[in-house]
Amino acid sequence: MRTVERQRLLLYLGALVAGVLGVVGLLVFANAGVAAVLAAVVLPVIAIAYLHDADVHERVPLNVLGLAALTGGLAGAGLALLARLYTEQLGVAQLAAMAQGRPSLSLVLLLGVTVPLIANLLMLAGPLLLRSWRRSLDEVTDGVILGVASGVGFAAASTLVNYWPIMLAGYSPTGVVGVLEWAVTLVGLATLRPLVHGITGGLVAAGVWAALLGRGQVTVPVAVGLGGSVVYGLVDFLALSRGSLAVFVLHGVIVAALLMVLRFVIREERTPPPRMGGGWG
Repeated sequence: MRTVERQRLLLYLGALVAGVLGVVGLLVFANAGVAAVLAAVVLPVIAIAYLHDADVHERVPLNVLGLAALTGGLAGAGLALLARLYTEQLGVAQLAAMAQGRPSLSLVLLLGVTVPLIANLLMLAGPLLLRSWRRSLDEVTDGVILGVASGVGFAAASTLVNYWPIMLAGYSPTGVVGVLEWAVTLVGLATLRPLVHGITGGLVAAGVWAALLGRGQVTVPVAVGLGGSVVYGLVDFLALSRGSLAVFVLHGVIVAALLMVLRFVIREERTPPPRMGGGWG
């Protein structure tokens, strides 16, 4: 990694750390609702700025990145609202079982498998529309950038919808344990949740771009992107009763695995193809 790239990365990591500390500070000195608002937007804003700053060839302009994040946000808000309306229709017994990490199989298949898969398809819609508008977005890395932007926009909007009742109520946790549980939850919302949606969105878009261009990896990024979304969704349901820290750790493992695959896909795209034939031509 070149010195300039390292300095740029450290700058944005510092901004993220400051944002996370701000989230915890708002939780302690204000309430969970205000902290959730900052948690929803801190990494998406930093990610869009970093993508624009790191795109030294200016292949993806800032307005295109913003449109990708906006389309992802609209998709995230709509899907989260539908999911919330559905869960509000559930009976007390079903809600209690879900809170204890023992939801019904049908609920797991719907909210833990089907909804994440639909989310990935919706996140892809904006980047594909932008590609049809700007034909110059003809590199696999362009798909990755647009997919990540759409994914973090999706994460921000869906988090705001999911935590809107808490924001309106101005809820504040009580006791040390309550504050710590909420702190871990909000740090996860501020970091791991947008990372999962951003990386899976970028992976799926990379596979679709590779298929459209007829080069690069197709199956691996799409399968890992979709699979990562499903695993993330299942962990939310099945590990919920084990506490916020357990969910945070499992989500961190998912992010680490997804990052490894994303780095592999980008490295494969940037590696020049082997020269064919021999001799002096």
